[in-house]
Amino acid sequence: MKKSTLLSLLTAGAVIATSAGTFAAWDSTTASIASNEISFRKGVSTTIAPINLTSENENKLETPVYTANPTITVNDVPSGVDLSNYQVTLKAYAFDTKVNADAAVASNAPESFSTGKLDTVTVVINETMDFPSDSNSVQPTITVTPNDSLNTGTNKASIVVVATLQEKTSV
Repeated sequence: MKKSTLLSLLTAGAVIATSAGTFAAWDSTTASIASNEISFRKGVSTTIAPINLTSENENKLETPVYTANPTITVNDVPSGVDLSNYQVTLKAYAFDTKVNADAAVASNAPESFSTGKLDTVTVVINETMDFPSDSNSVQPTITVTPNDSLNTGTNKASIVVVATLQEKTSV
């Protein structure tokens, strides 16, 4: 092999070795930095105050009718949102025990929770409510009437109320 060929091969090898060794262990090829802190707004939440049903005619010989006016409040509404463009849709369901009512609430689908659901108790509630001006809460009236056949003195019921905030639809 000629000296010039050998020299050419050595030179090519040196160039390849130099290229491969350009990124050594002490080189930094990645950079990162943390931004300033930003805050997300809280999510809108709907809450219902405890429901205390009371009877006006409990000691009379007629089927008792229980009523309550729980406060339903919408919290953390972003500034600039007009609640008069929204309404609360209400549904109510009766269950045979507080345990089953609590389980229905925990299921996030009380309308389809069937364990202990009572069809023999009539629950009437305003179906939709608009917000009064400059207010983030409404107070529906709930009326509960048990079927006369339940009046044994030992039967009980627990009522689940579901309040859903939704935008009004224009018709």
